Amino acid sequence: MNRLKELRKEKKLTQQELAEKINVTKLTVSNWESGKHEIKADKAQELADFFGVNIAYLLGYSDFPTRNLKELLTHEVKALKEFEVVRVGNRNFISENQVLNIINKYVS
Repeated sequence: MNRLKELRKEKKLTQQELAEKINVTKLTVSNWESGKHEIKADKAQELADFFGVNIAYLLGYSDFPTRNLKELLTHEVKALKEFEVVRVGNRNFISENQVLNIINKYVS
């Protein structure tokens, strides 16, 4: 589920106010928030820019709202390293392929 409603409420905007800012109808915003309709790519980018988050965060695919790719990748690498330490004990490294997979996950 996307985070549109959560982000809108953080900005203290009504559905109508948000709709006016991005040139859609209130019904469109309502349908996006309820999951009735998917947010198309162009509007997802516009919304992400408006809220200062990345598209993956807006759409619920990432837990990191940053728009800075370097910061996002740093979080991903740290999380993976922490997972490896917990899962394997003292193994505290990630392979080059894992880093490339993380980068490919966020860069088209």
